[in-house]
Amino acid sequence: MSRLLIAEFMDVEHRFIGQAVAQRTEAALLWNAASTAKLQLRDTHPIIEPAVRTDGLRCALWMVNHTGQALTRTRLLEGPVAPITGRDTPFGTVELDVIDDWSEFDTVLGWQVPTAGAGGQGAAEYWRASGASETRAKAAIAANATRLDLPWEVVPTRGKGSPGTTELRMHTLAEKLVEPLTADRLQLTIRRDRVTNRKVVDVVAGATFPRPITPASGVLGHYSWMQQPATATRALVGGRGEGVEREFVLVVDHALEAKLGRVIEIFVSATSAEEGEDLAPYGWAALAKHAAASSFTAELRETSWFRLGETFELGDRLPVKVGALEFEDVISRVDVVHDVRSGFTATPTVGLATEDPQAQLVDYVRSVATAVGEQERK
Repeated sequence: MSRLLIAEFMDVEHRFIGQAVAQRTEAALLWNAASTAKLQLRDTHPIIEPAVRTDGLRCALWMVNHTGQALTRTRLLEGPVAPITGRDTPFGTVELDVIDDWSEFDTVLGWQVPTAGAGGQGAAEYWRASGASETRAKAAIAANATRLDLPWEVVPTRGKGSPGTTELRMHTLAEKLVEPLTADRLQLTIRRDRVTNRKVVDVVAGATFPRPITPASGVLGHYSWMQQPATATRALVGGRGEGVEREFVLVVDHALEAKLGRVIEIFVSATSAEEGEDLAPYGWAALAKHAAASSFTAELRETSWFRLGETFELGDRLPVKVGALEFEDVISRVDVVHDVRSGFTATPTVGLATEDPQAQLVDYVRSVATAVGEQERK
C-alpha cells in the first residue's frame, strides 16, 4: 500500500482551482477543536499563482490510499487558507496554512436573543436551553446559524449526552458548547456537502475499537499521566443585587476538607440567577469544576491492522490495557505527515490532553501510578 496527501484548492464559491502534492504536509487532526494543516510547496509550483490571486482561498486535504488496483480517498479536513508565506523566493518555498471549517464555532457568537437585532438584545439576560448536551448544542447552533443566514444544516438531535442547562450571552459557540460534549465523549462536527455546498452540523459518538491496545500489541507507544488534586473545597455564591442588597450563600464540601486537611475558598458570581432562586447549585457546580482531575494520554503507532481511515478514525473510542489495568478513552488527535522524500506517517493519540474530572479516570491514573511503583519494587 502507498499513501499520500493531496491538497485540493477552491475559491470561496467552492469552484475548483487546482490540486497539488506538497513537498511536505503536516496536519493535526483534532477532536472537538479545529484541525489544521501546513503545506510546503516550491514557489515554482503552478498552483501558487492562482492561490495568491484568489480571495477567500479554500483547501480540502485528502488522504489517498493505493492498494493494488484499488484507490480510495478520505477527506481529512477542509477550510480557508491563511496565511500564505513565501520564504527565500524566488526559487524558494511557499507555505500555506489551512484551518478546518470547525473554526467557525470559535467565531460565531451566541446572542442572548438570536431572533432579534442588536438593539433587541436587552430583552433577555441570557439565551437558555435545557436537556441533553447534544440537544442544547444543536439548539444554540441552529438559532445562531439562522440569525446569520449561514448555509448550515443542523441534523436533528438524537438526545445524546447528559442533562443540563446552557446559557449564552455573546459567548462563542465553542466556548459554551464543547465542554459538556467532551465530558460526554461526544464529537461536534461540521462538514461541507459537496453536492449542495451546505455545511452539515452533527454530534456523533465514535465507534469502539474491538480489542484493547497493549504494550505487546506494537501499537501502544509512549504514554503519560497527570494527577491534579482538588483546587476548591467551599464556594461563596453571590446572587442578584448590588451592595448590601446582594444575597450570598456558602456551600462546603466538609468531607473533602477533612481529606485534604485544609480550606480552599472560591467566589462564584451567579447574577444570572432568578430572584429568590436557590443559589447552592451554582456553588456545587463550581466545586465540581475544581474537583480532583487527571489526564492519561498515549501515543500510538500504526500497524498493518491499525490504520487511519481503515480500522480507526478520529474520535473512536479505544480500550487501552497496561498490565491488569484497562481504560477506554477517545482518539483525540491524529498527527499526519506526508513528505515526498520520507513518505507518510500517521500518529494517533488516545486520551484527552487536558485534565478530566471524571472520578473513573482519577481512580485509573492512581492505579497506573501504583502499578508502576509496585513493578519497580519488584
